[in-house]
Formats: sequence, C-alpha cells, structure tokens
Amino acid sequence: MRALKKRLEAGDVRVHKTFPPYSKDFRRRMGIESEQALELFHQTVSMKSVGSLDEFVRSHMLEPFDAAAMTDNIVSHFDALTTTYNSVQRARAQIEALTPLLEDCDAYEGLAARIEEADGQQAALRYFIAQRTSALHEAQRAEAERMLARLEGEKKTAKDELERLRDQERRWELQREGLGGGRLGELERQIEETEQQRAAQEKRARQHATLLEQAELAPVTDQAQFTDRLEEVARAQHDVAGTTQETRTALETLAVEAAQLKQRAEDLNADLISLRSRRSNIPRKQLEVRARLSRELGIEDSALPFAGELIQVRDEEQAWAGAAERLLRGFAVSLLVPGDQYARVSDWINDHHLGTKLVYFRVPEKLPPRRLPTGASMALFTKLEVREDSPFAPWLAGELERRASHACVPTMEDFRHAELAITAQGLIKGTRGRHEKNDTTRIDDRSTYVLGWTNQAKIDALLDQAGRVHGAQREMDEKRRTLGAAYEDAISRDKVLDRLTAMVDYSEIDWPSAVRRITELTAEKQRLQAASNDLDELTRRLTETADEIAEQGAAYEKASQSWGRVDGERDAAERARDEARAVLDEPAAGAAQAHFPALEQRLNTARLACRTAQECAQTETRLREEMTAHKHRWAKEQTRLAQTIAAQMSSFRTTYQVETSELDASVASAPGYRALTSSSLPTTCRASRTSSAPT
Repeated sequence: MRALKKRLEAGDVRVHKTFPPYSKDFRRRMGIESEQALELFHQTVSMKSVGSLDEFVRSHMLEPFDAAAMTDNIVSHFDALTTTYNSVQRARAQIEALTPLLEDCDAYEGLAARIEEADGQQAALRYFIAQRTSALHEAQRAEAERMLARLEGEKKTAKDELERLRDQERRWELQREGLGGGRLGELERQIEETEQQRAAQEKRARQHATLLEQAELAPVTDQAQFTDRLEEVARAQHDVAGTTQETRTALETLAVEAAQLKQRAEDLNADLISLRSRRSNIPRKQLEVRARLSRELGIEDSALPFAGELIQVRDEEQAWAGAAERLLRGFAVSLLVPGDQYARVSDWINDHHLGTKLVYFRVPEKLPPRRLPTGASMALFTKLEVREDSPFAPWLAGELERRASHACVPTMEDFRHAELAITAQGLIKGTRGRHEKNDTTRIDDRSTYVLGWTNQAKIDALLDQAGRVHGAQREMDEKRRTLGAAYEDAISRDKVLDRLTAMVDYSEIDWPSAVRRITELTAEKQRLQAASNDLDELTRRLTETADEIAEQGAAYEKASQSWGRVDGERDAAERARDEARAVLDEPAAGAAQAHFPALEQRLNTARLACRTAQECAQTETRLREEMTAHKHRWAKEQTRLAQTIAAQMSSFRTTYQVETSELDASVASAPGYRALTSSSLPTTCRASRTSSAPT
C-alpha cells in the first residue's frame, strides 16, 4: 500500500488520507459547488426507487431550514439596524443644533480674549506714555541746560559792561563837581523829584475833577473852593444815605408783593388747569382728598359727589347766585356718602391725615315721605335746582328745603319782618336772632363759587382775575426796575462821595504849584550851565552814559528773566522726567512692555502724535477712551451672545435631556457642549455616512 501510494505521488497523483479533503478536491475538479449536491448524487446512485418526488426533493435536495429562528434573526437585525439609523439621525440633529451654538461660543470666547487684551493694553498704556514722556522731558532738560549756559554768558557780558559804564559815570561826576557841578546835580535831582510830584498831583486832580462831575458838583481851582466842596460832599452823603434806605425799603416791599402776586398767579394757573380737566366748581384741595379716597377704596368719584356738584341756581334767578353761595357754601363742599359705603369711607377718613377740612353726610337708602312746604314761594330753595339724574336728588331736595328756607327779600323792611331772610347782598337772618354777612370776597366774584355742575362761568372769572394779576405783575416789574435803577444810582453816588471825602488836603491836587517850582529850578540850572562849556560837555557825556547804563541794565534784566524762566523749565522737565522714570520702575512696567507694539500700532492707526508732553497726555486720553469704547461695545456683544447661547442651550437641553443631564444653560458650560462633538458624536456620524435607512 505504501509502495502504491509512493508510485501514485511520484506520478503527480494527489493522495488523500481522509474523505473530507478528497470530497472537497473531487467537487472542485467536477465543478460541484455544494457538498449537498454531491450527497444527493451519492443517494441517487444508491437508491432503488422514488416513492414521492416532493418528499425526495425535500429530504435530499433541500438543506434543513429553521424558519422561526431565521425570522427572529431577521427581525432582530432589522431592529438593530433601525436603532442604529435612529442614533445616526439623532447624532446628525445634535451636530446641526450644536454647530451654530459652538460658533457663538467661539465668538464669545474671541470677544473675551479681545477684551482681556484691551484690558492689558489699557494697563500698559500708562507705562507706554511714561516711556515716551521720559524721553521727551530728558530732551527738554538737555535743551534747557544748553540755553542756560548761553544766557549765563549774556548775563556776564551785560554785567561787566554795566560795571564799566558805572565806573566811567562816577569819574565824570567827580570831574563835574570839580567844575561846580555839585549844585547842578542837586538841581537835577530836585527837578526830577518835583516832576514826579507834579505828575502824581495832576493825576489826582483829574480824578478829583471826574468825581466832582459824577457827583454833580462844581470843579475847584483854589483852597477856598476845595473847602466848600468838602462841606457839600458831607451834605450830599447824608441825602444819599436817606435815598438809599428809602429805595431799599421800597424794593423789599415790592419783593414781598411780587412774591404774593406770583403765588396768586400760580394758584390761578393751577385752578384753571384743574377746572379744565373737570366740570366741578369744588375747590381743588377737596377734590384731591376725594380722588385719594376713591382711588384707594376703588370707588368711582361720581359715587361720592359733593353737594355743590348737584345743586345750581336757576338761570332766571342768577341775581340771587351770590346770596345762595354765601348761605350754602359749607353744605356745598360737603361729601355725600351712600349708606352702603359709609363704613369703608368713615374708616378711611379716620385713618388718614387729610391736610384740610372735610364734612361728609351719610345719605340713607330709604327716605321718609317729604311734605311739600306751604307759603314758600319767596324761599331761596325755590330759586335752586337739583340734578335730577342723581340718586341723591330726593335727599338733596329735602336738605335744601330745610337749609335754604330763608325768604329772599328785596328791601330791608321785609328783612326785618321776616323770620328767616336773606338779601341779594348776602346779609343772612337766621334762627334765634343770628345775623351774618361774610364779605371776605366780593359777592359777585364767581371765581369763588362752588355751586353748579358746569364751571365755565368760574373759568371765565378766573381768566379775568389772571389777566388782572399779570397786568399787576407787569406794572410791578416796571416799578421794580425804576426803583432798582434809582438804588444803583444812589449806591454809585455814595461810592463817588466816599472817594471825594478821602481827599482832605488841597495840596494833594495842587499841581500848578509844582509846575511853578520846576520852572524856578530849571531856570537856575540853565544859568549854571551857561557859565561853563566844560560843564556842558560833562553833562552831555553823563547823559549818554546814563542812557547806555539803562540799555545795558535792560539787557541784563532781560537775560536774568530769561535765565529764571529757562531754569524753571529745566527743573520742571527734570521733575517730570523723574516722575515718568518712577512709573517705569514699577514692578508691572516690565510685563507691560509686551503690549507696547500693539499700542504703537494703535497710535499709528489713529494718526495720533506724541511729540510733546501735552500731546502725549492727549494721546493717552484718546487711546484710553477708544479702548474703553471698544470694550463697552464688545461687552454688549458678549451679553447678546450670552443670551443667544443660553437660549440655544436651553432648547438643546429640552430636546436632549439625557446627554445634557450634567450641563446647564450658561456660557460656562460651553466646554461640556463642545465635548459632545469631540467624543461620541463624530464616531456615530462617521458610521452614519456608511449606513442607509432601513427598508
């Protein structure tokens, strides 16, 4: 067997030790793909007969098949594929939602970086400017040193020349004294002093003459007139003091009256504004109390009327309007409270400080039958009418019959015989012999009327009063201007008189005497000069030398002043340089230099100069304001972005609660949202690109 196997292998025959490899090789050579087909071939060759073809095919041609297991496997794979597809779609939706959110987060962080950089540049700006100003002040100091050296030379030259000229002047003065020049020098000194005295006296004389003219007094030319003017000035001062006091008192009185008129005008204006906004004639203070009460209790104003708002004098009886106002004013400004609101209104009034007097009546819901009065055709209540659409009308009618039952009498004879009476002039006769007439205001002054449910007549009366008040104010302003001018004139005249009294000696203004003295001294000097030609020459030389001394003195003074100014500038530049260097020596200056290139770029972009210390200060202010404005704008944009980001995060968290359970809706959580895209989401999305939806 082994020998046969060797011969076969030597003849390029493939020998198999077991059947499976042989079967596989056989199928490959015969082109049989399935092992089941080979098995079917073997069974077909070996079978004797076929009872049922279907059974034969099912048993020998088809492989065993578990349909239930295969169905479960297909369903399971389908569910897994659906879950994967849904996960991919969810991941895509998350990325689409996160992309704009993270872009806004990047923009927010970019703004934060820009703000931080601007803060750094602002902090470094002080050191940047200090570096510039330090160099500028050092240059100024060096230039001042050079200028001081030059001025020092000019001072020395002028000083040496002055000393030479003064030595020469002293030598020539000694020579002149040897020629009789001592008296000449004395004369020149006296002439100079007298000339100065004359100039001062003439100046005071002109001032004195101007003051006399302002005081409306005659000028003076001698001692006697001067003495007379002093007496006139004393009398004028007494008169001016009286005038000043009178005008001051008048102005103070006018100020009080003007304040009263102003207050009256303001009250009239307030009343007119109030009247135009309503139809009631009731005073403003009472209406304000009712408005507070109604507002806090939630009651309509019309539910709490004043009696005067529901009563008015009949059109044909207007002659008795003033008398009705006198008699019923107190009742007219009384508040009418319905029974169902009585408790609430009473509690409120008791608990509040009203700031004014308030009378109110409780009006019952049911009234007893009212008996019609007899023989009352002349009674005042017959000349009145009550607003019929008011629920208080029956109660008011009864009250008027009781309160206004006075007979309206045309004569005092009728007045004396009547039990209760009233005249058209407002004289009231009451019970138990009581008589009253209140003339604190005119009886025909409709601005004080309170009866009626229309107020046009009261508005017209107040407008008329306002016109008269404004006219009085104009007259008072004109009078005040006149008195003010008179007062200012009196004050000015008093000041002039005070200055006149300061001059008590005529010699203070007697400049003609000084002129005469100068003439005498000049004549004597001319006589001495005429006696000697050498003296004239020395005098000429002394004059020229004096002029040169004055010129050199001016040059020395100018150089000294310039030296002092430049010395001050040098010291100031040195101090400013040291201050700038002290700033640069601070610990933070080293770190600030990292921002200097950016600040230099800002300086060039804004086209700002820094050639002087003043320009540097202006540049610092300009750059600081510019950076502050930029930071403010970026901060506003940050705030807007933060709100947008928070809204997007809230929406995202609402949609994806599981993924964001540990995140909140704030910019601080941006790293967490960014981590969602950098970890699980990209892997899922890559898988989604190669997957398709289930069918």
